[in-house]
This record gives sequence, structure tokens and C-alpha cells, in this order.
Amino acid sequence: MSRNLIAAVFCLLPASAWAMPVTVGPIPSLFMANKGQVHTLGQMPEVLYHLSSRGLNISLASDGIYYTFVSTVGENRREPGQSFRAEGMSVTLVGANPHPRISAEEPSSFRAQFLNGAKQVETRGYSRIVYHEVY
Repeated sequence: MSRNLIAAVFCLLPASAWAMPVTVGPIPSLFMANKGQVHTLGQMPEVLYHLSSRGLNISLASDGIYYTFVSTVGENRREPGQSFRAEGMSVTLVGANPHPRISAEEPSSFRAQFLNGAKQVETRGYSRIVYHEVY
């Protein structure tokens, strides 16, 4: 029997919490396909989809889900040169298929543009990401 992990539960963040470059107006809470706008650090595998909101980033990779919680340090949160504190947490499933099939579902008409080096890249958002054949 096949079991799937659905990452759609993270889409309940308010649209006003989003902050992304080159955008005007409210942005829907969507998982954006990674076309090079999200870079991995250290031992983390390549990010396939990414959801970003104020204070929380969720990165979906083939082997799990990675959370980054970001907060400002100090009283004045709008001061130039403000310091930030970031903490991370990863979620992996013990004994899971190390290479599940991952599908992006419920595509949105929303698209975002990013600069990746000198190249402009366009990516689209999805309401739901499904990990198939996890166990």
C-alpha cells in the first residue's frame, strides 16, 4: 500500500505575511518551484520547493522538510543594519523511501521573477506538494 505525505498544511499562512522581491500587492501563500533563487547551505540537499513568510521559511527537499525561523534582535525592528537571528529545524521520516516521487499540484496563476546571478528566472507557485511512495 502506498502512503503519501502532503505538504499542503503549511499553506495556511496569511498572505500578508509574505515578503518576496519584485512584487507589488499581496502574495498568496504558495510553494514556489526552486529555479535557483534558493541556495542550500552545508549538508542540506537541493531545495525543490520553497515557501517564505515573515519569520518562517519552509524548504522542501527530496529527503525531508527544512524550517528556518527568523527573528530580529533588539527593540527597534526597522533600524538600518538590524541584526537577525535564525534557527533551523529539519524533519525526516525514519525508514522512508530516500527518493520519493514528488509532485507539485494545484498550480497557481501567480508567478514570481528572481535574479539568479545576471539571469532573470521566472517560477510559479503551487498550493500543494505531494511526496508519493514515502513508505
